[in-house]
Amino acid sequence: IKFENLFVDTSAYVIDRLPTEFRDFMRGVGRRRVMFGTNWPMLAPSACLKGLDDLDLPQATREAFLGATAAVVFGIANKAPREAEGLEAAGGERRMRGVQS
Repeated sequence: IKFENLFVDTSAYVIDRLPTEFRDFMRGVGRRRVMFGTNWPMLAPSACLKGLDDLDLPQATREAFLGATAAVVFGIANKAPREAEGLEAAGGERRMRGVQS
């Protein structure tokens, strides 16, 4: 990927409205770069998760999307599911070095 610090969330969309290209990105090179978001209070979490199974994401990608990627980005990876370990190995910790919380 051209920009190794690129991470994006889905807070502007409900899952069933995600563009096809974005869904492809989630399944491919962006599988560890997309974070679930709700845009609460405009969009409720339950509405945003509707259609999650239709994305047909592999389990590790689904875990990354639902929290493991965010855990690495925000520096709380030790509290995240096992997928966060793979993200750190991919450079998540190095990318976030120097970011103040």
